[in-house]
Amino acid sequence: HQGFSPAAAAGLIRSLAIESLDRARDADQLRRAWRELDAADRRDVHVAAHAARALAAYGAPDDARGWLRPFWDRLAQLGREERDAVALALADAADGIGADWLARIEGALQACPGEGALAYAAGRAFVASQLWGKARACLEQAAADTTLAAASRREAWLDLAVLAQRDGDEPRATAAFRAAAKL
Repeated sequence: HQGFSPAAAAGLIRSLAIESLDRARDADQLRRAWRELDAADRRDVHVAAHAARALAAYGAPDDARGWLRPFWDRLAQLGREERDAVALALADAADGIGADWLARIEGALQACPGEGALAYAAGRAFVASQLWGKARACLEQAAADTTLAAASRREAWLDLAVLAQRDGDEPRATAAFRAAAKL
């Protein structure tokens, strides 16, 4: 009955869609809940990112990336908050990422330079692909970005510590672990 402003109504609908997804207790229930959402809800960047993060947590990162791909393919057209949501969801779904995503990630880094969430997602994807040098550069950028959420910065530092240990550089690993602990 037009009781809410369009922005308030959209926020309420988004919250209800996310609440519906949060009731799922495994990947199959989440997929079912996703299919039951209205098409408009599935096109909402924040709903899709939330669903993808949950699906990745349930051990289905390939499917999670599939839900993110339509948004990633038009990432430069999204607003900064939406790009961050998609990028952080991709970071959670980086396990087992294939070479087909690497070109997309490189393109996003070029289209939106200096964005911590994108650098974090790229770093996680490059770690998963064993591209250590690229991973380190992106993770260092993410760890230094004070606009990025502390939890993501902490994870970037932890990933950097693991990379340093892998290289046998204990002083750098210790420094990265300390930086993570401070967050």
